[in-house]
Formats: sequence, C-alpha cells, structure tokens
Amino acid sequence: MRHWKYSLQAFVTLIIFWYLTQIIPLQQVYQSILNSDLKWFAAALVLITISLFLMSVRMKLMMDQQKIDIQLWQVFRIRLISFYYKLFIPGGTLANIGILFYKFTQIKKEKKPEIISTIMFDRILATIGLCFVGLFCLFFAKPNLPLLLTYLIFLIFSSLLLLIILLSNTKFSNLIEDKLQNTSNKLSSKLLKLVATVKEFQKLSTLDLLYLVILSILPHIVGIFAFTAISASMGLSLSILDWGWIRSIIIIGTMLPISLAGIGIRDGLLIYILHQYSVSADIAWALSFLLLAATALWPALLGLTLELSNGGRGRN
Repeated sequence: MRHWKYSLQAFVTLIIFWYLTQIIPLQQVYQSILNSDLKWFAAALVLITISLFLMSVRMKLMMDQQKIDIQLWQVFRIRLISFYYKLFIPGGTLANIGILFYKFTQIKKEKKPEIISTIMFDRILATIGLCFVGLFCLFFAKPNLPLLLTYLIFLIFSSLLLLIILLSNTKFSNLIEDKLQNTSNKLSSKLLKLVATVKEFQKLSTLDLLYLVILSILPHIVGIFAFTAISASMGLSLSILDWGWIRSIIIIGTMLPISLAGIGIRDGLLIYILHQYSVSADIAWALSFLLLAATALWPALLGLTLELSNGGRGRN
C-alpha cells in the first residue's frame, strides 16, 4: 500500500513537472536561480530555522503539560529529522505525524497517548495560526484572488477553531468520557486515555494559553519574513502582507498528499498567483525551487545530519 501511494505521488509529480517544462524553458529557470542574491537566501535559511525552533518551543510547552520529560533540544532535533523522512515517506501531514510519534515514543514509550495528543494539538494550533495569519494578510493586502481560496482558508480556520473550542470544553470531554466508559472494548479504552490527555490541556494556565497563542502565530510571522527574503533574492518587490497570504495558500496546498514534497503543487500555485503580480512564469518557477530548497531540503539536510550523528536512533 505504501509503495502504491509513493508511486502515485511520484507519477503526479512527474506529470506536473513534465507539463511545466513544455511551457517554461528550464534554461531560463536555471539562469534565474543563478542570478539570485545568496545573501537574501542565506538570511531566509536562518529565519526558517528560527521558525522551526519556535514551533519546537510550542510543542515542548504542551509536552510539559502532559508530563512528557523530553528536552527542548530533543524536540527540535526530532522535528528536523522528520523533514528528512518526509522527503521519501508518502502521506504528507499524516506521514509527518507518524514520524514524530515514532521518534518521540522511542524516547518515552510509556507516554504514547500523551505524545499522540500533543502532536495532534500542535498540528491543529499550527494550522489555525497559519490560517489566521493568512486571513489577516488577505484582509489588508486585498489581492485579486478568487473568493474560493479565501473561503477555503476561512473554512479550515473556523473548523479547527471550533474543534479546539470543543476539546477545551470540560462538559464535552466528560460527555465523551461517559459514553466511552459504557463501551467495553480495546478501542474505547485507548480513546479514554486520549480523553484523559485532552483534560490535561484543559488545565493549562491563562499564561500558558497566551504563550501557546503567541507561539502559534509567531513562527508563521518569521516564516513570512523568510519567504519575503527569498522573494527579494529574486529581485521581486512583493510586500510582507502579500507573502503572508501567499505563504498560507502554498503551505495548505502542499499539505495535500498528492505529490512528493509538494513539488508541482507549490510550482503551479506560485506561477498562477504571481502571474497576478506580473511576475513571469520562469521567475515564479525559479522562486518555487528556492522555496523548496529553503523550507523542505534545508531542514531535511539538518535532520539527516542529526540523524547520522546519532546513529539513526531516536535516543540521546
């Protein structure tokens, strides 16, 4: 099954890549990449790393609430390592969740329910933050964008926000717990453990909740500056507000597990969106390659280095 998914993603990636080569000369794309300013690109790599570190701080805060004794450096290291495995494991976001779960449970095997709950909450908060920042920038940038994309971002944002509100409600969790207690099977017992972890998050202090809100938005703001820096390396002058909503759409698009590392999806979206800003297709495609290098290959390289330095084990 896994090989079938990988083959399908590879096929979709190749088809899109082949189509783009038929309408955009690769030589022009290559030349555009060579002409990019390395100083801006290097600054973007630093910003991407900072953004990933801030995400790790958020996850560490939630782990502390669940009494999962894993050091911040380990959380950051495993997050980077997950980027390496994501390159060749199909499944997109689900694959990333699986990789993080496997790596963290190698350190704390007795904390499996707490770890999966933490990873899921972290993913939900990250996506809510992504959508919030995207909608905020959309409101002020006022781009000539199809309403369907705006509705899509709002739908994802409102759905996940509603989910968080429900999970934060003690009455709702108690109701689920009561129903599960009346069902005696292995699945219900496992779900009861997950409900118990959700209740731990309900005990977060007001200050910790404020930290989580900040750490759900701040990494995306840093990420927007990284995208803006990569854009500047290509000589483009799009504003931070422009990249705020463009970045959100790009990330949401590449979450879909239909191509390898988002290749093809990222390219097509950028070419289409940047056309609205009179950016040529070859420049947009070159920019897509640089974004791939900065947001996927760079963390993957750091992750591979850390994984090799640790002998491929999930332990210290």
